Amino acid sequence: MSEPLDIDQARRRFLIMTAARWVPVGVTSPVIILVLLERGLTLTQIASIWAIGTVATFALELPTSGLADTYGRRPVLLAANLLSAAAWLGFALAHSWVGFLLAIVTMSVGRALASGPLEAWFVDAAHAHDPDAP
Repeated sequence: MSEPLDIDQARRRFLIMTAARWVPVGVTSPVIILVLLERGLTLTQIASIWAIGTVATFALELPTSGLADTYGRRPVLLAANLLSAAAWLGFALAHSWVGFLLAIVTMSVGRALASGPLEAWFVDAAHAHDPDAP
């Protein structure tokens, strides 16, 4: 196994990985809304899809954290990325409210899977360097 990262290296990697996960979401959200409008959904339907996706992410945050402890962080992060890719494919192929709902729920599961392992890795990396780190 390699030497533990110092706190600055761990923080830099954590910030890069967090930005790589969330910046595309923020950049593409307005475009996705326009695509959904173009494909015939109303603003009410779009809002309901987004609300259901948010609730699904919130509901799965705690249960999915245990998966990282059970199966390891890398496999769970890999599964999260695969689900995110499947969700984007679902968005590309969907043309109905149900299709977009399935895509956003898939994306929500991926987001819930991704959040815990990355933060846990950063905490472990910080504590490996300095056991008293906050």
